[in-house]
Amino acid sequence: MFPLRVRSHYSLLHGTASPEELCKVAKGFGYKGLAITDRDNLYGLPAFIKACKKTGLQPIIGAEITDPQDGQHSVTCLVKNQHGYSNLCALISERHINKTFSLDAIPPGQAEGIIFLFSKLTLLKKYLCQDMHIVGDLKEKPTSEGQKIRTWAIENNISAICTPNSSLADGNDQDLHILLQAISQNSSLSRLKESTEETYALLPPATYKERFAIWPEVIDQTNQIAKKCEFTGPNFGIIMPPWQENKQQPPATVLRDKAYRGARNRYGDDLSEA
Repeated sequence: MFPLRVRSHYSLLHGTASPEELCKVAKGFGYKGLAITDRDNLYGLPAFIKACKKTGLQPIIGAEITDPQDGQHSVTCLVKNQHGYSNLCALISERHINKTFSLDAIPPGQAEGIIFLFSKLTLLKKYLCQDMHIVGDLKEKPTSEGQKIRTWAIENNISAICTPNSSLADGNDQDLHILLQAISQNSSLSRLKESTEETYALLPPATYKERFAIWPEVIDQTNQIAKKCEFTGPNFGIIMPPWQENKQQPPATVLRDKAYRGARNRYGDDLSEA
């Protein structure tokens, strides 16, 4: 089985683990591949591909696109090929630049080469007759809403799959996740613990197989969707331009010096090393 909806700490102020940690956990559980689908970005892609090579996992490239008009909804996008990668980059840019962007109006021209995992039945129905590869996302366990999506998917001959919906390396990261959410929402911890969304850790494949034993086709369809994602990453080349300024000092030293001077300017001279 392949976990197809996992977020790293590049899902800023949400995820808790690095791509390296997530790959290590996935490998330990016996997974053959992994999809890290961070929210509205591909920032962690180089680190993810490097970690997959180190652990021997198949990287599945993707991202979770959130709806700025309705923060409760998102779609997970998995890349099938190079063209799909280009389209996903364009879709993420559109999400950040266009103030009227909505998941109800994904441009058809940006859909080719991408598999869209929808966990909202209304969006599945909307895009059924359009030239898009859509899949029903049943998330991490069977639910009444998932039953509706599965039934509709069977009737319309599309796949319905399970995804971990994970933002944690393990259950011990829950408090850290809540802290990040408090920072993100400018809220107190006491207030947030009552209202924060459920967040899950990546679990062994046997757990998901057991949960979905009542819907036996789901695990097989999940693996079939993963196999369609043959794109394992772009040829990055040089990501950043060569270091030019003050070649007598390494970039990390110069960056730290500038950050420290900025901190002194903001907070005063009485700064501890920490």
